Amino acid sequence: MSEEKKRRIPDTSKIAKVNSEHLKQTHYQKIIDALTTLQLANGYEIAKFMGMEHVQINRRLHEMRDADSPKIYRTEIKHETTPGNKGYCYAITGVELPQSLFDAIIPAGTKVEKAMPKKGSLSEIYKKMGIVAKSQSLFP
Repeated sequence: MSEEKKRRIPDTSKIAKVNSEHLKQTHYQKIIDALTTLQLANGYEIAKFMGMEHVQINRRLHEMRDADSPKIYRTEIKHETTPGNKGYCYAITGVELPQSLFDAIIPAGTKVEKAMPKKGSLSEIYKKMGIVAKSQSLFP
């Protein structure tokens, strides 16, 4: 292929790519700093703390969580979000959360229900009840 026909990438695109990588790293560090202070927070809480839009933060949270060596992790704890839903909270990997954070969600001394033990597959339950499940075919 000749030099004339090669597609030339504009200098502005090259600069934008470098700037976006720098911006990502800046956001990552700000999220780590926010979680260091907040300890446990969802994307909305982190965004409010940082004075940014939650969309920017949620995008970075997912990137950070799915990285090869993640610095944060998603907990099973949910906090209220601004629209009134509940959003998963994130915490810094390797930092133990204080019991007081959990006590605020589940007060100490509260009996926590456990999941029911598995009784078997649906077909096994039907067999015990004497119900024969008909095999259904996608093609009659």
